[in-house]
Formats: sequence, structure tokens, C-alpha cells
Amino acid sequence: MDNPLPISLPPEKQTLIPVFAPILIENIEQIPDKDLLALCNKYGREAILWRKKFIGLLPEVNRRRLYEKENFQSIYHFAAVSAGVSKDQVDRVLGLYKTFEDKPDLKKVLVEGTASISKLSRITKIATRKNQAYLAVQAQTNSRKVLETIAKDEIEARARAREENQLFKEKPKLNFELPDEVIAELNRLHKIDKDVGKLLQEFFDQKNKEIEQKEQELSTRAREETHLPSRNYYKKAIRDFLHEKYGTKCAIHGCTKPAEEIHHKIRFGLQANNDPAYLVPLCAEHHKIAHSIDIQVTEHWEK
Repeated sequence: MDNPLPISLPPEKQTLIPVFAPILIENIEQIPDKDLLALCNKYGREAILWRKKFIGLLPEVNRRRLYEKENFQSIYHFAAVSAGVSKDQVDRVLGLYKTFEDKPDLKKVLVEGTASISKLSRITKIATRKNQAYLAVQAQTNSRKVLETIAKDEIEARARAREENQLFKEKPKLNFELPDEVIAELNRLHKIDKDVGKLLQEFFDQKNKEIEQKEQELSTRAREETHLPSRNYYKKAIRDFLHEKYGTKCAIHGCTKPAEEIHHKIRFGLQANNDPAYLVPLCAEHHKIAHSIDIQVTEHWEK
């Protein structure tokens, strides 16, 4: 049966186009809305999938200069005519291919089109031969926002490591402002020869001790519950405690995003309780990262 889609290539090259189930124009008006939308979604997904796979082949096409054999002016001309791929996308995939030459797992993801060049571009600055297998999995399973968070975390971690390795470091500075009355009280204490630093440290130690004691009490109560709690059932006391311990931001070091999810550090299926000692508030992106790592560990055990 003839391909019903419009063809702009010459007849001798039309055999390269995959044959789809034909939609006859006389029948299209009778297709229910639900089926028409389902068909659009199906074709859209397939178009995105095959376009990613096409883009992954471009570096090899360019290396062999196959576009010249087919009388195309350049690799850009070939990509644009064959699949509507822009010059920017061609440049990006060629750059990624070069970056991943010594990183086989990421190179495979690129060539096979199992992750978009947009996603892979998010992790180029942190990709190494050591972490490339991990990043390849993340690129295939997570969104661009999650990949951006992974890259940001890694860049900040490397910066902290460089700071810690410095022989001489500047004294840390406050990243926030204190109320005038607090500053006045600290100055008063200093004026009467009080060790302000020691007083503050004693306060912090006492506060941390109170938090630790409260956590132990809530943990004991959580383990002694007779009914089986649901995964997302958290008593007000537990929520208040997590807020006191972690504040309103994501608990991951350096992350300033609001905490949106409460994550079980030990999978709920293993302990079946909401012990606050194993709960941590995370932003949406770090929550997805935590679960993607958990999935990888589970798959490793099952092999």
C-alpha cells in the first residue's frame, strides 16, 4: 500500500522512508477524538525517538563524508533535508561525540539516541571516565532539570574540595544579616569580656542535643506503632521535627531549593515505618536522583 504521507524526496529515495499505517482522507473525519489524539501521541513519540536516533548517527556520517556521496552540500544540508535537524543541533552532536570519545557508555547513549543531545549537554562539564557509566544511566532515566541539578552538585562538590585542599583559607563570612538587637547584644557581651564565640557554640551544642533527643523519642514511637503506616503518612510531630532540624530548604548540601518531598533514606518497603531518623526533606530534583540511585542498587542486587 502506498505511503499516504507527503513525500518531498525524489522517487529513487522514497524507499528510505518507513511505511506507516495509511490514514485515508475520506475516513479521517470519522475518527473519534480519543483515537485521533492517541494516533497523534503515537506518531509524535515515534518521531521524537527516531529523530534522536538519526541525530546520533550524524558524527559517523560526517566522519565518512557520506553526505558528499549523496550530493548534499554539507553535513548541515544533509541533516536539514533528511530530518529537519538544525545547524545548531548538528554542531552540538558533533561536539558531544568528540567529548565522549574516551567515555564509551556516554558515547553509546549518544549514538543509539537513547538520550537527547539536550540532556547530554547538561552533563558535559562533569563527565569523566570514572563517572561516565553513572551519568549514562542518569541521562536515560531523568529529566533535564534533574541532570542540571546533578551537574550543579558535582561542580559545587569539586569547588569545596579545592577549598579544603588550600593551605591558607580566608575566614568564613556570614551569608546573611543579623537583626540589630542581636548584634547589639553580641557587642554588649563582648564589651564585658564574655567569650561570645564560646557562648554561641554552647547554644548550638545544646540545640543539637535537643534535636537528637527529640529524634530518638519520635523514632521509638514510630517503631512501636501497632498499625502499618502508609508510605506518605507523617504525623504533625514528625513534620514539625523535620522542619526544626532541616528548615524549609532541601537537605542536600548547597541546594537552596524548597523541600517538596520527604524521602525515606532506607526504603519504606524494608522497614515499613516513618522513623524520622531515616527521613529527609528534599527538593523535587534531588528526590528523583535519590530514587534513581535506589533503582540502580536494586537492579544490581537482582542480577
